[in-house]
This record gives sequence, structure tokens and C-alpha cells, in this order.
Amino acid sequence: MPQSALSALGMLVLAVAILFLAYWATRALGVWQMKNAAGSFRVQGSAGLRVIAQLPLGRAERLMVVQVQERCLLLGVTQYGVTLLSELSAEEAGALQEPQAPLAPSRFAEMLRDSLRKKK
Repeated sequence: MPQSALSALGMLVLAVAILFLAYWATRALGVWQMKNAAGSFRVQGSAGLRVIAQLPLGRAERLMVVQVQERCLLLGVTQYGVTLLSELSAEEAGALQEPQAPLAPSRFAEMLRDSLRKKK
């Protein structure tokens, strides 16, 4: 094999090795940061964390009620951050979990027809 082909093959192997090491290092760093997160808020995956309700307020703003283990929190969420607004009691959070009646199919069909007529 010519010297230039061996040189190119060596550079390719070196590039793949560097990419693999970079991937491995970022994964290890992420795992380390998750294990050493500050405070007592350590929820592995989605266990113990559940979104109960959310209300869009704008394009990127919303109110969310989130259950974290036994606590229910009212959060204000924007594109710039998350703010704790209040901690809800079990009764308040339970009232938000009641399912709302879905829109009846016939009513939906009427609304769709009206909407299509307005666009013509």
C-alpha cells in the first residue's frame, strides 16, 4: 500500500477514535451531573414526576401543575425559565385531575363545516 493511503487510513481511524471518546466523555459527564444534582430533587427518568394539568397562556408561556412524588406544584413556564408560583394542596390538585367531557362528535362535525364555509 502506498504511504499516502496508509496515512489517510490512519487519520480516519484517529478521527473515529476521537469522536468515540468525545461521545463517551459527554455521556459520562451527563450521568455524573445527574447523580450529583444539588438539592433533594432527584427524580430518575419520569418516575415520581407527572404533569397533571397545563394551560397555555401564549405562544411560549403556560401554567403547569406538576406532581413530584407527593407534592403538587403550580409552575409558570416561559421560554426563559420555570418559576414556582405555589404549592397546591391534595384537594386542589385532585380537582384539576377530574376529566373534562370530550367534545361530542356531532358538535365537532358542525364546527368543522362552519369553519370550512367561512373560509370559502
